[in-house]
Formats: sequence, C-alpha cells, structure tokens
Amino acid sequence: MSVALAAVPFLPSFPLVLAMLFVSMFVGVGFILPPVAYGVHIYTKAHSGLIAGIGAGAYGLGVALWMPVFGRFFDQQRWPEAFALAAGLPAAGYAWWWCVNRRAIASDTSDRP
Repeated sequence: MSVALAAVPFLPSFPLVLAMLFVSMFVGVGFILPPVAYGVHIYTKAHSGLIAGIGAGAYGLGVALWMPVFGRFFDQQRWPEAFALAAGLPAAGYAWWWCVNRRAIASDTSDRP
C-alpha cells in the first residue's frame, strides 16, 4: 500500500494530494504494529515491552537517519524522487526482513497442522 505514495507528485489537484497523504498516514501505522506483534510472537511475553521499545526506537532512529535525505530532496524540489523513496523504503525493508528471517518463517509454518 505504500507504493501508491509515489503517485503524489503527479496528482492533478490539491484535495487528492491531501487525501493520499491522509491515507498514507494510516498506512504508516501498518509498518509499526506488525513488527511489534511479530516480536511478541517470537519472544516471551515477559520481554514484550522490551521488544516493543526496541522496535519503536529503531523506527525513530530510521526516521532520524532518513530525514536529512528527504529534507534535501524537498529543498531541491525533487518531489518525485522523495515520494518514490518514501514509497519504496517499506517494501525494501520488508524484503530485507523476509530474507533475514526465511528460516524462522519456514520453521514456524511447518510446525502447524
């Protein structure tokens, strides 16, 4: 769902841009909650607060590291590149997570009846 964000610079009207940004704000939550649920599933419930805190901190760190890049794009009025990057980062992050956790995902689904 984040890929639609790449279309924002090409939308013909201001209300459509606002609507797309409004929707992307809610889609963004979808990139925070599933990793927390995954961490709670993998680790014991006694460590769920720690895992949630580490995940939230990692998300904040990622935002802090990428904001200078986005700021430079916006200062240079390079809207398509900025929105394409914003749309592609979640997909790239999921692909990286999937590659790193392939073995864990395969063993988790093979244990089910």
